[in-house]
Amino acid sequence: MNWSLALAVFAALRREAGLELPMPDGLSGIFEMCDSDLLAEAAEWAFASPAARDEIFNITNGDVFALHDIFPILAEELGMALGAPMPFDLPAELARLAPLWPGLVDRHGLAAPRDLGALLGATPQIIGAWSESMPPERRLMSGISSTIKLRKAGFAGCADSGEVVRKYVRRYRELRILP
Repeated sequence: MNWSLALAVFAALRREAGLELPMPDGLSGIFEMCDSDLLAEAAEWAFASPAARDEIFNITNGDVFALHDIFPILAEELGMALGAPMPFDLPAELARLAPLWPGLVDRHGLAAPRDLGALLGATPQIIGAWSESMPPERRLMSGISSTIKLRKAGFAGCADSGEVVRKYVRRYRELRILP
């Protein structure tokens, strides 16, 4: 499961189709990300730190992020227009745009599979709820985790979630997974 790749592919397919990237309609949930590089840094710290022995810690980037925050970053990184908020079904939109993927892979010489399903797996279905309007009573029901115990034990690492989204879009492009 890789939500950042699925959203970046969605944006790339919209650009390929000559469409702008729509913002999700309504409210979005608030959540925390955990960058895999930060997680590796925390694991290395925990291995060497006596304060981490036999302890369980939450690890997140250290900030909160809303789904709406991701779409302007994707649009900017992929050089496309950001559209007005609109309702859309992410899995259905990916399925509708999927026929464009093999040509995009061939034209740009991507190292990604020509079969979009092989690239994304079940991720579109899992993150489909992210493109749905979230009622106010559910906005804070996503995974917000306290990292205070980790900080008190001595790990101070953190990451800016917006920069993490940028980093992975750029990495996908460097790896020729995205055009």
